[in-house]
Amino acid sequence: ASLSSFGSTFLNHFNGSACSSPLLRNFTIVDTPGVLSGEKQRLNRSYDFAAAAKWFADRSDLILLLFDAHKLDVSDEFKQVVETIRTHNDDKIRCVLNKADSLAREEFVRVYGSLMWSMGKLFKTPEVVRVYTGSYWDEPLKNSDFEDMFQGDEWLLMEELMTLSSVSAERRVNDMVKRIRLVKVHLCILGYIREQVPWLSLTRRRARQTLLNNLDQVFDTVCKRHDLAAGDMPEINEFRKALGAFPDFSELPPLDIAAINQLDELIDVDVPNIMKRSQSRAQQQRARNKSSMPHSVSESEFSKERGTEKHQQRWYKRVTIATIVIFVLICVSAYFLDFHYDNVFGLWEFSSMPEKYDEVDDGGDLRVDKTLNTGRQKKRSKFF
Repeated sequence: ASLSSFGSTFLNHFNGSACSSPLLRNFTIVDTPGVLSGEKQRLNRSYDFAAAAKWFADRSDLILLLFDAHKLDVSDEFKQVVETIRTHNDDKIRCVLNKADSLAREEFVRVYGSLMWSMGKLFKTPEVVRVYTGSYWDEPLKNSDFEDMFQGDEWLLMEELMTLSSVSAERRVNDMVKRIRLVKVHLCILGYIREQVPWLSLTRRRARQTLLNNLDQVFDTVCKRHDLAAGDMPEINEFRKALGAFPDFSELPPLDIAAINQLDELIDVDVPNIMKRSQSRAQQQRARNKSSMPHSVSESEFSKERGTEKHQQRWYKRVTIATIVIFVLICVSAYFLDFHYDNVFGLWEFSSMPEKYDEVDDGGDLRVDKTLNTGRQKKRSKFF
């Protein structure tokens, strides 16, 4: 099916733009509309949004689910979209937690845990979906508590995007292997069902209905007979619906052992050779990417600019702290050594307090007893 099947309204909202970024030489980004949370707003769409997202997901190499750290809600439409695109696309899905730098340490841990719990409940699998955290813009981080973690996730995401070409080739080979195994499974199942059809035409209708009702037993028997994995079996309800379209099971193709052997040879011999060629081409592609890109993945332009700003901020902070420490040390030293600052040219006055004072005169001035202060004259020392 093409995009025209979603109607003219979808095509009118489908726009494209070009950007002269070196990163976009290797892939194309498809940005879907935001997922709405209200049922009324969802019904206002004039096309099947989940089916359109599924169309792009099946043809993509990587699916990024973008979450806002301040709006971490999973709506009904979002659940529907994820459940629709998950079929045959589980290994492509990644999560991105954006604006994570605006959260405090405790709040970030709570939001991250809530996201992981929601994804585990949505995907219904014990495996954890890969989550990239950070603040994906060119401004400095608002909170640097998890700066190393954000920077590491940013580089890992960029590296995954840069290696999409090689990963795409491997995924296509894996999809071909899945299709080959599925063809083998269907040949074995249809061959077994053909064997169970009786010769008498009067009992074929009853046998047909019995086989349709007991497909789970048919799958178990076929797995044991041909040493097949239960995970390679097709979805039982869809298979029952497709099989019910045949009025007479005697018309199904018989089991072809030669065809099954050819499929096994294709998986065991031909596919490994294809993988070797793909790996060699992937290495050559990585070398070309390094030579064509102005910076490496870890030294991209926005990462380098952000790192320079952070370095300057850290340098200013260190200089300020050092200045405060030096000032405090000078004050403490002046207190214990009884320093008295004299002038701005660095003249310091060392003086010891007189041990004895005369009585205060009528004017209120202190008069030092010079006889007891002998040898304790004021001294000057120039520090600079």
